[in-house]
Amino acid sequence: MNPFSVLPSDITRRILRDPVLVHEDTVAVSQTCQRLRSIVLSTPQLWNSLAVLSPKRSISYPRLIIERSQPAPLQLALAVACLPEPPEWTSTCCELLSDNLPRIERLTLITELYGLPPTPEGDEWGRPWPRDEARLVGQLHPSQWSQICHALGTPARLLRRLILYRTVFMPSRPLVLRADLFGGEAPLLRSCVLSGVSLPRGCAAFKNLVSLHYHAWNAAPALHLDEIYSMLDDLPELKMLCLKDHRFADYTAATDHPRPLVPAFRSGLNAMRMFDVRPGSLPFVRVRDFFHGIGVRRFEFQHSGMLADFPTLETIMEEYPRIATLSARPQYVELHAPDSDTTLHIRRAFWDASFLLEEPRAFAHLRRLTINEYFWPQDDALPPAPHLEALCVVLGSCSDYRMFARLFSDGTCSIFHSERSWACPALRSVHLAYEPPRERSCARRHAGYTDPAAWCSCAGALTVSLRDAHRFAKTCLQFDAPRLALFKMSGVEPVDPNERAPLDEIADIVEISATVDQAAIAQSEWHSCTDFELRALLLDCPYFWNKKRILKTGANLSFERHIIRRSDPAPLDMHVFISPWSNSQARDCWELVHENIRRLSGLTLVMEQFVLFNEQYMNTTPHHAATRRQPNAVAEPWGRFCGALDPPAPLLERFVFDRQTYGDIQHSDLPEHLFSGEAPRLRFCLLKGVMLPSQPIKAFANLVSFHYCAVPHTTELHMWLLDGILAGLPSLETLTLQGHSFVLDQDFGVGFPQSSQAAAGGGRSPSILRTVRILNVRSPYTDFMAPWRTWTLGPSTAWHAFFRAWGVTPFECTDSATSSPDDFGAPTNILLAYPTVESVKVILPHFELQSGSTTVVVFRECWHLEFFASNPLLYAHLQHLTINEWYWPKEGALRDGLHVETLCIILASRQDFATFAAFFRGPIGCSLFQAEGAWSCPALRAVHLKYTGVRIVSPQAIGCDVGLPHSPPQRYSADVEALPISLRETRRFVAMCLNFSRNRLVALELSGVDPVDPDAWELLYAVAEDVRISSIVDRALVDRVV
Repeated sequence: MNPFSVLPSDITRRILRDPVLVHEDTVAVSQTCQRLRSIVLSTPQLWNSLAVLSPKRSISYPRLIIERSQPAPLQLALAVACLPEPPEWTSTCCELLSDNLPRIERLTLITELYGLPPTPEGDEWGRPWPRDEARLVGQLHPSQWSQICHALGTPARLLRRLILYRTVFMPSRPLVLRADLFGGEAPLLRSCVLSGVSLPRGCAAFKNLVSLHYHAWNAAPALHLDEIYSMLDDLPELKMLCLKDHRFADYTAATDHPRPLVPAFRSGLNAMRMFDVRPGSLPFVRVRDFFHGIGVRRFEFQHSGMLADFPTLETIMEEYPRIATLSARPQYVELHAPDSDTTLHIRRAFWDASFLLEEPRAFAHLRRLTINEYFWPQDDALPPAPHLEALCVVLGSCSDYRMFARLFSDGTCSIFHSERSWACPALRSVHLAYEPPRERSCARRHAGYTDPAAWCSCAGALTVSLRDAHRFAKTCLQFDAPRLALFKMSGVEPVDPNERAPLDEIADIVEISATVDQAAIAQSEWHSCTDFELRALLLDCPYFWNKKRILKTGANLSFERHIIRRSDPAPLDMHVFISPWSNSQARDCWELVHENIRRLSGLTLVMEQFVLFNEQYMNTTPHHAATRRQPNAVAEPWGRFCGALDPPAPLLERFVFDRQTYGDIQHSDLPEHLFSGEAPRLRFCLLKGVMLPSQPIKAFANLVSFHYCAVPHTTELHMWLLDGILAGLPSLETLTLQGHSFVLDQDFGVGFPQSSQAAAGGGRSPSILRTVRILNVRSPYTDFMAPWRTWTLGPSTAWHAFFRAWGVTPFECTDSATSSPDDFGAPTNILLAYPTVESVKVILPHFELQSGSTTVVVFRECWHLEFFASNPLLYAHLQHLTINEWYWPKEGALRDGLHVETLCIILASRQDFATFAAFFRGPIGCSLFQAEGAWSCPALRAVHLKYTGVRIVSPQAIGCDVGLPHSPPQRYSADVEALPISLRETRRFVAMCLNFSRNRLVALELSGVDPVDPDAWELLYAVAEDVRISSIVDRALVDRVV
């Protein structure tokens, strides 16, 4: 029995109220079984958090969620006036807002939505905003803002937090709030964020504010000091004020210092934050003294490096010479400087570290230092720190290494290589801490590594040597005490755990935190910087250095050359990105490829496209100025490309050439003498943006898989040319043609191609080509089909007949995102080409049918698959149907399946819910067990309900780039091992929704499920002779999709 089903209702509610869940998950849980549905519907706290960001979904769905949340306080995020949506969307949102304003506890209003809306503390409820809602829109119409202000005019007695966020890029004018906001009644309002919205004067709703984040808009006037006085008069309870993107100015001419800086005027404000002060502002000292005079004792400044330097580093040293805490990290530099009366906290860009770490004044009173090991000097020592008590060295992670490696030619950037002694006589505590980067920062995860075992050391602990750690403490740290009070190492795994005794001699307490079950560290550069003995060992082992090398714009090629030499003679996998803006960089990359061509097992060459930019950001042209292509700065190095690939490649197994310089550059033919005709191990090739020569390329003679992408703005692919290509690829098994326009010459339509006839009729050895993928056919399907209809070759279409002559039976095709009814893979055309369909599988994101000996797989967007599922041509001869639960109609029924014998239904996972909910409007009713209509299937014998687990499909798979080598393979995330399901509802579905002529089915099978009512097993025998239930998830059906 499922243990979850026997939990008390209160415990179940506490589990379901986990903050990770959102209301989409709650809907999915509510459709699992009757018990969970009743618990979920009776728990309003599961429904009181809602984000309505666009009119993709009917407004009835948010209203349903809000109704279920009563009477719990509501947390609502609304994107109003998100042009170019219909104008009535603003009215709809305002109506929703005004109806529920008395219940709202947290309110976020986003206007002119064009991207992800950040907030000072991150996302509003700690949850990610939907990325598919991003868009660029125009200016807000005054009438729309008037509607919004009117909706905000009623009391909001439960409101605690308000965010008004204007996301249009650099708005030139503010949105003006009315002074009677919320009718002046918001007694619980404590926190407010205004971005691009002006702060109203005399607003009674803000009188209890404790925290205010006030972000300026583009071209905002300077904020005068007397205006700040007036602002604080209206906010008597304010404790924290954050001003972002403002420019400070002195008193206005009409104001003659109405309040002198004396203790007579003291607000409750005690903390001040300033982010990115704009150029032309008052000097830092003047602004600080002003706020100090009104009672502020804590100042926080953040400088991203994009705007004015406020305050300057020199000013900091002069005004706050007693820096107590300094932190130098790869992303930022922070310092904390308390004096007798105020405290200064500043965060700046990381490039300021070099100044601070070389400034003796910064270390004169320093008590705590946190420093990334890459900032630790190798040749010199840090300035003396006579008062330093605590030192924390953050050991570099893989993302840090990628950032800093370009600064070092030999990879020597570890604290364990330092020889200089640093004077820190008062030092009492040393901490060597390894901090794994966030998941998004891991360079190897971005590089397409999908297997966790192949991830770098940030997946676990960092390997270090205790002997090196002891040497660092004894040699590089010069302290007066005979022993340290604490020596701590965290996030590390010692390679020499028996060497702990020397550390015990230098510290009273030694703490080492390690993870013993970590995955193997793949970043061998780290090993060589860790232990001297291990370094010597690895330098003699080339296979530790032959990882995939990625050469792109900005890469340190001298460092890459150094690593490649260490890997000699092991095979290499090289990815090269050639930018048209750097002639010298391109030349060096080609030289590196040419030098190592004989060692390459994999080679990917990408000629990057030209930068596109909008002229409105370069000058003052109107907003509607069209984008244009910047003229090429240097000639494309086509000649160097041909020269670099001229030597033989005896080890090459995979070759990818992606030429993205479309339109402006004349496309060239791939040279016939590629690799001097010698690439005996080459099995896979992808070509994009290049033409094949008229003669076969000898180096391609052993290809097994060939992906040929069309060249835009060039001639079409003639069938006689395709026939010649296949004749030159005798070992080819899989052919992918993407984006082509097929052309049939008049003298070519009389009969089969000669080489194809030879392949089929015995003129030469038969072809072993078995699978063809036709992706994104550019010409209309009818234009392509018309000349072939004259052939008397049976019901098959011409393209099928052409490839059948080569022995091909499986076909895979896809359409572009802007597909039309005349497209190559349109439902009607596919079904006309195959009128006798025997088996159909409708599974996201593909449609697969079996007709005789031919299998056709069509990859399409998920919203198009519903047309396949309901097309009457499918069911005339259909015997086997496999369909995703989402395509099963809730109220109606499928077309009559008179010959259907077996039915397999793929039960939807939570991820399927998230995918489909983004594309279908209206109330969500997507569970198989909510179906009511009866489907006529008199010959039905067997039913299989199968849960296949969570499947993460790459965006290319849904967007029609299926099969490209850069598309990551499918992988599975931990959702649930088995899907909870009700056997009683299963029986109801079979008995009521499947109208078959037999008394009972021959077989009923449920796989990948965990019954919540196992006692109802016997009920299934009323509808089936043989009943099988298994919790094992069978993914074989899905694994072969891509």
